[in-house]
Amino acid sequence: MCYGFTFISLLSLNDIVAIMSEQTQECDFLSLKCGNCGDSEVTYSTFKSLNEHYTNVHPGISQFFCGYCESVLLNKTSLIRHVKTHQEIGTRLSPRINQPPSLQEHQLERQGGNIINETFNHEDMDVYEETDDEMNSLVDSPRNDLRRTAAEVLLQLRSKASLTGAAIQRFQEGCNKLLQSQKDIILDQVAFHLREKGLPEDDLAAVLEEIKIPHDVFVDMDTIPKQLDLFAREFGLVKPEEKYLGTRIDKRLDPKLNTYLQTQVNETFMSVSITASLKSILSSKKIRNNIFKELASTDGVLRSYVDGYHFKDHPFLKRHRNVLHILLFYDELEVSNPLGSKTSIHKLGAFFFQVMNSPAHVSSQLSSIHLLALVYAEDMKTPGAFEKVLAPFVLEMKKLSSDEGVEIELDGKPFVLRAVLVAVAADALAAHDLLGLLSPSARYFCRQCMISRQELRQDGNCIGQPRTQETHDQQVEEVQENFSRSTLYGVKRSCPLYKVPFFKTVEGSVFDGFHDVLEGIAPLVVKLFLRNVIYVRKLLSLSEFNIRLSTFTFGIPDSKNKPSSNFVREMLSSRKKLKQTGSQMWCLMRALPFLVGDCLPEGDQHMELIFLLQDIMKIIFSFHIKPEDLDHLETLIFRHHELFKILYIDQVVELEREEVQLNENLEQPGEEPELDENIEENEDENEEQDEHEEPQRRRSKQKLTVHITNKFHHLKHYPDMIRKYGPAVRVWCAKFEGRLKIFRRHAAICCNFKNIPKTMAQMFQLSNVIQDGEEDSVQHSNGISVLICDVEGAEDVTGLTGADKILATNSASLFGEEYRPGLFVSLSDTHAPQFALISKVFVHEKIVYLQVKPWKTLCLSAKYNCFRVAPDDDATVQFINARNLSNFRAIAPWSPYDGRCDIYLSMRTSNLPWKSKPDSSPENNTCTRHGIWRVRGVDLCNGMLQLEEGAYEWRAGYHVAPFDSQRH
Repeated sequence: MCYGFTFISLLSLNDIVAIMSEQTQECDFLSLKCGNCGDSEVTYSTFKSLNEHYTNVHPGISQFFCGYCESVLLNKTSLIRHVKTHQEIGTRLSPRINQPPSLQEHQLERQGGNIINETFNHEDMDVYEETDDEMNSLVDSPRNDLRRTAAEVLLQLRSKASLTGAAIQRFQEGCNKLLQSQKDIILDQVAFHLREKGLPEDDLAAVLEEIKIPHDVFVDMDTIPKQLDLFAREFGLVKPEEKYLGTRIDKRLDPKLNTYLQTQVNETFMSVSITASLKSILSSKKIRNNIFKELASTDGVLRSYVDGYHFKDHPFLKRHRNVLHILLFYDELEVSNPLGSKTSIHKLGAFFFQVMNSPAHVSSQLSSIHLLALVYAEDMKTPGAFEKVLAPFVLEMKKLSSDEGVEIELDGKPFVLRAVLVAVAADALAAHDLLGLLSPSARYFCRQCMISRQELRQDGNCIGQPRTQETHDQQVEEVQENFSRSTLYGVKRSCPLYKVPFFKTVEGSVFDGFHDVLEGIAPLVVKLFLRNVIYVRKLLSLSEFNIRLSTFTFGIPDSKNKPSSNFVREMLSSRKKLKQTGSQMWCLMRALPFLVGDCLPEGDQHMELIFLLQDIMKIIFSFHIKPEDLDHLETLIFRHHELFKILYIDQVVELEREEVQLNENLEQPGEEPELDENIEENEDENEEQDEHEEPQRRRSKQKLTVHITNKFHHLKHYPDMIRKYGPAVRVWCAKFEGRLKIFRRHAAICCNFKNIPKTMAQMFQLSNVIQDGEEDSVQHSNGISVLICDVEGAEDVTGLTGADKILATNSASLFGEEYRPGLFVSLSDTHAPQFALISKVFVHEKIVYLQVKPWKTLCLSAKYNCFRVAPDDDATVQFINARNLSNFRAIAPWSPYDGRCDIYLSMRTSNLPWKSKPDSSPENNTCTRHGIWRVRGVDLCNGMLQLEEGAYEWRAGYHVAPFDSQRH
């Protein structure tokens, strides 16, 4: 790019020489002059200082005179643009002197002829009301524009957390070399053409000196502190602050003595202002509109926090509108190698927050999670650490939760920022630490009630006396006087958040379905189920199960979360956990009936336990929940716990386990297999072997006892929690756990562990600079453009005509959910779900359209707990918007492992528009406390269904039919 050469190329050589030789009074154009002042000797070094001069000395004026010519402008913005024209031309004239005709003609062409102070026609001119910030943004030279572009590139490199600082520095140096080479090439070409015109060398040197081409665009961006300052100034980055926490004794190298000495060092943590973060969030219009347009449901369906009774009964939210609802999260993470020697040293404690006002598709994005504080986990173990780390947050929340709020400016208008802390989300261990409770292994382990562990083991469906804020405060006072009473209440100290207005320690804690179900209950149930099928009843071998698991076709929607076929005997009979992630366990729970269903008889009690847990998960993990679903959820949980107790707690299972008795003198790597933490094993006495005896195999029968765990009890509180806060998936920890990955990824790359909270906090803030939302809401593969009139079923699409073109593609994703031909979607909003097969996928202006063919829903299978479907030859092709689906998730067709060609659809969540079909004959439809349903005189208990012609099947609380009378 060649700045300053534009005018030179338009003038003849004689004009250039005349202009340069006739100037007797030179003026440095870095010294700006005010044309409205009579004294032309007063100059200003920057446009910002000139702007301040006009604001203070000439307030309210309507005409702005140029200090270099006779032009008169209507506003400061036009004046700045006009003065920049003089700089670009490269003239060196004194104020108000006559200019050469060629230069006047050039200015006349650039300014549209307005160079004489005549009477202006305001109706013919574009009058722009500018602000000071807008005026200052216009004073940037082309060099600054290029530097801003360079800063944007640097910000993108930093935000990905995939490059080291040295790599980014080399990138900057390479760009500077590239620009320097480009500058040399441009100057050589300019000099060559001017020499051809006969320009003398002295004048040529002066002309080349006036050509300003930037070659060091990364100036003042060579260090992270400078980059943070620049990004905060240009892109709204909120910089983390390092705050004092305490002191400790540590070893530090003395360079004089060249040895390590005991030294007192400061303990610090990184804190991010929540007020500044909220202001940065609201600075985006798209995000602000998404936040403040949230409305409560009118049909009684629970969709968000505003549909729960906690919002409706909140005193502060009744008084004020446009209040931000804050969800706080706390967890500890290991950023180094979990198998290395530095595991406990570099463990961090992270506090995050999220604005719950956003729609579900926005709050599901990781960019909606913001950092609040980052600290060494070891430092959090010192008394009073939680109070010190959360002190800035508590202080700011006192202001944000007051009637006065915090006044900020949005789009040049004043706005009162208010926010309220709604709930705290964390796993069990982190939640107990944060709330001041004893560990989850204590006698009184529940955060919501006073149930003891002994009562839980006696009755898994028992709920203790509810904890209240009044009783909790009284218990805290007693524990502070006598700490030995902590075991009587499960309380060890007060919560550091008790000073936050409107937050209650007991009511403000929510349970996490990801940890409770997918990482707690489901792995235990699957382990006991497979142990019963494989080792007790011997219906299937372990190797055959792994083969079935590895060869099963899960489909595109579950391809990233398909379970690993790594099951071994020790996993099913010892303390070793199933090596499956929470997402893999969710997929395995749905696929388990297809993997072993052909080996079990229909109505099997152990498979019915899997079905009950599937139905519980469909409701808990739904984004839309009806009130009747919660009533039925209570029944499902009761039946699940009762059946679990009958199958695995009351019965003592004798399991034959094959062991290798090793010689005492032989060393064998590995530990003796131990039972699950919830499984107690009666160890047999080991017989001593001869010193030279070879290892022998023997079989021993061992009694395994199973106890119900804390997470089973947590499930009893989910119905009321959902009624209070809305869908449980809106407050679960899975999204926060995903946000922690950036710390592990960057720590593995930068390898800077000197002050890792500071490094990680800076990198996180760089990666979370606010952008306008929904830019990546729709992603699609390459395709071809077709006319709407050529697409079957697209004739009546709103907003499109037959002449419009639409992109036909092989795949498209909407908010992370991918749609492809061959997958199914749910269409209906009636009592019987209707599914449709995707034929083609189209994209038009960030809208995903699906061409689908409806299929017939034959039945709700009692053997696989999912819907069996078949093609419908009479159905017509439909053209639908993906946003209007009753369930946004695409479904892959599954078939049983026994080789049957039937097609089944297993849904991950409940279908929102399904309406429970009312019982037409109450005398034939009753429900007892034990979950026994009678449908037209037919007993439905534990999934053992004997259907009459036209009868209704029951599963997950819905009467779906009339279906075929055959059993599937």
